[in-house]
Amino acid sequence: MINQLTEVYIKWCNDHNIPNVSADEQDRDKLTYEQKSWLDDFMEQWDNQQEIDRFIYVNLKNSTRNKRRGV
Repeated sequence: MINQLTEVYIKWCNDHNIPNVSADEQDRDKLTYEQKSWLDDFMEQWDNQQEIDRFIYVNLKNSTRNKRRGV
């Protein structure tokens, strides 16, 4: 999912003639209200997806470890 979010972000930057830098490095002083709002929503979704990915990774890792132990 992070790859898909990255694609969306790159397209958005290109569509709005905004530098393709990390979302948290954008010069917010040069953005419109709508662009700032979109960027805030995007960063929230990015953070949420990272939490989901971390949850999946930890649980799959623990599941594999428990299978090796015969639990």
